[in-house]
Amino acid sequence: MRVRIMILIIFFLLLSLPAQAERVSVLATIKGTSPLKISGTGIVEGLNGTGDKAVASRKALKTLLAKENINVAMSDIDGQNVAVVSVSAEIPAFTRPGTMIDVTVASLFDAENLQNGILKLTHLRVEGSGETYAVASGRVNIGGEDAANQFPTTANITGGAQVVRAHEVDFLSDRSTFELLLKEPSFATSQAIAHAINSTSGTNPRLDRYLEEAGFEAFDKPVPGFAQALNAGTVIVQIPDYYMMD
Repeated sequence: MRVRIMILIIFFLLLSLPAQAERVSVLATIKGTSPLKISGTGIVEGLNGTGDKAVASRKALKTLLAKENINVAMSDIDGQNVAVVSVSAEIPAFTRPGTMIDVTVASLFDAENLQNGILKLTHLRVEGSGETYAVASGRVNIGGEDAANQFPTTANITGGAQVVRAHEVDFLSDRSTFELLLKEPSFATSQAIAHAINSTSGTNPRLDRYLEEAGFEAFDKPVPGFAQALNAGTVIVQIPDYYMMD
């Protein structure tokens, strides 16, 4: 059974409904839609003497260059203008290829400062996976307005990576429901969210039977709609049959 694309639009609209004084999207997240964490190892170049000096860095640099079919001798590598760095980012759920996301760059060895360096093209992957999800590059920028609190070996690149592989998510627990997880559990808030969704979704006399058959135990009497607060931290939402298709 597949879900129509329209249902994603409808339930994201539901997440914008007011619950108490806040929007549902501010109070809760959809279970199974966490950002995808990706990372890689890259090279920041153009550092004007503030790069790596350690022998370990030169060895790592040689290995990275070899992956690009650039073979040089250790004696020919002067690493002080470059730094070996870790590059990390998060891809939000439902992000499509072509989207630009921010990245964080951090020195792996003894570079003194990454400011104004250029990150060479770096492939970002999920740990343990060979698939590239994004490619990063660009000028690094030391963050923070207060110079005393800046970390010169950690930098950001705003919009520094392009997503090349979609972050697919499957948030439907049994192809007919999904769960909202409250960021700050509260019985009153979970009930308010359920009632906010039910105020626009119509009646659903099958909800109480569904909850019983699925083994869910609500902390209060089921309401005649498509959402039910299960506890202080969870609201379950049932998808109406007319949005489902074979």
